[in-house]
Amino acid sequence: MFAVQLAAEFEAWLDGMQDKKAPVRISIVLLNGGDKSTQTKDIKRTQQILNELESEL
Repeated sequence: MFAVQLAAEFEAWLDGMQDKKAPVRISIVLLNGGDKSTQTKDIKRTQQILNELESEL
């Protein structure tokens, strides 16, 4: 399991965002990583996750 620590500057930046969906998109990028060999598959999966999260908002 991974742990994520946010810098105070990054948290302040997130808190100040007017687009409240942006942190969801940022989280997806962090949650769905991969390497060059799986890049196309990773991008498609990330798009699926984004669609699922947006439909829940």
